Amino acid sequence: MDRPVPRILTGGQKLKIAEVNRHFISAYVTDTRLMGVLAVYAHWHLDTLDEDEAEPGKGNAGTNPVTWGDLHQFFYIDCEETGLETYYEIRVSDMNMVAEREQALIGGLGAKKIDLSEEELRQLMCLYRSFNLQHGLPLPEGLDNYGFLFTPDMTPGPGQRQALMKRICTDITSVYQLINYFMMRCFGRDPEGARYLAADDTVPVDLYDRYVRATFCRNVIDRIPPAEEGERQKTPPQRAGESSVRIKTREYLCESLVEMDGRYEVIVSRVLVRGKKVAGLEYSSGFPVTPSEAALMMRKTEHVAVFNILLSDRELEENLGEFSIGFHATLTRCENGRLFMAYRPDNSHVSERVFQLNNDVAGVYFVSNAGQLITAAYSREDALAINRTIHGSILAPYLQFAGAFLFKEPLLYEFMHSDIDLFETFLSMISGEEE
Repeated sequence: MDRPVPRILTGGQKLKIAEVNRHFISAYVTDTRLMGVLAVYAHWHLDTLDEDEAEPGKGNAGTNPVTWGDLHQFFYIDCEETGLETYYEIRVSDMNMVAEREQALIGGLGAKKIDLSEEELRQLMCLYRSFNLQHGLPLPEGLDNYGFLFTPDMTPGPGQRQALMKRICTDITSVYQLINYFMMRCFGRDPEGARYLAADDTVPVDLYDRYVRATFCRNVIDRIPPAEEGERQKTPPQRAGESSVRIKTREYLCESLVEMDGRYEVIVSRVLVRGKKVAGLEYSSGFPVTPSEAALMMRKTEHVAVFNILLSDRELEENLGEFSIGFHATLTRCENGRLFMAYRPDNSHVSERVFQLNNDVAGVYFVSNAGQLITAAYSREDALAINRTIHGSILAPYLQFAGAFLFKEPLLYEFMHSDIDLFETFLSMISGEEE
């Protein structure tokens, strides 16, 4: 007599992850190691199938029902200070929920997704678990549900770490990109990231370690003409076994604006570049600047458009998901409404001669509690792109255009933090104050 086939029961949300079978499906990590952060995603299938039941001829086959489910894991890693920082999981097979969480996690990173094998995933997670342990940092909540990633211990050795760094670092394609990332890593007190971009161990990657919890706000790079480089331009002596082909060394001057706990400082550095590596770093000078001076250095014009939303609160709530997913934006709830930040799809702004931290923002959408949609962009091109996005969205038929403005400096954030309901009222008030 044939034995009955095990029954399959859904309801995987109730499974204890540490006690069931876990089958690896897929994983990825963002290529943002040089930005100082990483996002990691892993997808697992869970089931309670007993190994004996999977083998024909066993006496107890089919006696226990099988429960199965999906596990989607998300991790956020700060490579500079807090290490393995946050963990979030989804226990249902709802790809919309997965997409929303993914957008919230990586929408602002300008990242490419790098596929990981299960071994690479475990190596990466063990690496940052060791980072937390070495720095006395707690692991994020939910360890019972992700602790299986650390067993067995697969903390990578030096060679494996270097191979892993190549996987999680974006390719260097320009001198400006190289220098901006290198200076970012130095001021971030991230020696591993800086060494990855250095030509050899003689480069002082700890030169700016005195800057604690510093934000690299702005960097201006200028090439020093070869005639002024003088002795610095001389090629180093050839070492035994080295190729006779020499790579020219170039010198650059960097003017960096750095913020620490509300204090700002401008630091001038000399950077030597050889090929696609930094061959030298020297401190030249530095001086403090006031917050007002720093704001002036980072000032941008702001293109603002205002729309009245012709929907009820309930109808608007049902359609707001389009902003976070369809508009590739991240959501932040504010006292007076909801802020959606749309970021560029990559980190090409790091390759510019004048790097500015907030140049990764493509546009801002603010949905006020008073029923207005206010958009802001910092260039005409971005403003036109936002306009096309708005008119191509499902909200377009329910938006009434109320006006467009160009400001010499950003005003939307000031409005967001005011207690004024309508943007037009806000403009009237600040215009009155200026008279």
